[in-house]
Amino acid sequence: MRELNGGFSDVDGIAGIGTGFGADADAGAGDEGGTPLEVLRAMTPQLESAKKLRLVALEVIESGKGVPMRAGKINLAWLAGTVGLTRQVFYEGRGGQELSQIADLLLEHVRSQPYTKPHTQYDKSLDSLRTEIQLLRNQLRDAERALQRSAFREEIIRSGKILTF
Repeated sequence: MRELNGGFSDVDGIAGIGTGFGADADAGAGDEGGTPLEVLRAMTPQLESAKKLRLVALEVIESGKGVPMRAGKINLAWLAGTVGLTRQVFYEGRGGQELSQIADLLLEHVRSQPYTKPHTQYDKSLDSLRTEIQLLRNQLRDAERALQRSAFREEIIRSGKILTF
């Protein structure tokens, strides 16, 4: 798991920084076949949970499904939950090395994929609606303040006191 977290906290895990994929990690992956998909296909884990996680990782990679991310890393709670475990199994000394290796391979694959969020017409429309809502909230707030000032002035006038402002 040390490779997966790269020794950084969640806020430090920006894509490409602290990945733990240096020369030593690349050498291990390269010896087994190259791409994360090839390495996962060639892998024969001993642990039952690692076998299940390997199948999940293969399915995610082959189908092109998205992987929930948190601070540039895979959401470990989600990944562990796919096979009925807790995220603690990915930490050193708490689970098998195979689980961490599979998670590292999945992270390597996710990071190797180009990330381009499509900016569709729907997204543009949604952004403009959010902007309009914020403007309307500001107008409503200003109108409510003006109404309160007017109500205060009216109350003073009705009471017969001298208006000094």
